[in-house]
Amino acid sequence: MWTRFPPEPNGYLHIGHAKAMHVDFGFAKEYGGVCYLRYDDTNPEAEKQEYIDHIQEIVSWMGWQPWKITYSSDYFQVMNLSQAVLTSEVVVALEGEWGWVGALLCGRDCRGECEEGSPGSRQSSLSELLSQ
Repeated sequence: MWTRFPPEPNGYLHIGHAKAMHVDFGFAKEYGGVCYLRYDDTNPEAEKQEYIDHIQEIVSWMGWQPWKITYSSDYFQVMNLSQAVLTSEVVVALEGEWGWVGALLCGRDCRGECEEGSPGSRQSSLSELLSQ
């Protein structure tokens, strides 16, 4: 079993977080799984390092040890790339090869030979997609 405890680092923990920790870490322990401490850091204006440190201290004080600590923002580039590919109908060329994205958009693996106007006919660099 894989679980996660996903607090937002925008304030101090309260009694509701203690219950969530018990459920998230407790189920993982009970069933031989692991629990991530996953900071839901999606509101940068309200988040502070002080709160991140506090959360880690309290999790440890409550007797829990996260299997891994991650941040939602770690995945923003992947989500932005996915959105760009799906909404802009572009194909990403990585290392000079057309990949699975071309097959997904064209319905076949066109390897850069897609007909003009088809979704795979436009090639964009990874940096171009991430900047959108």
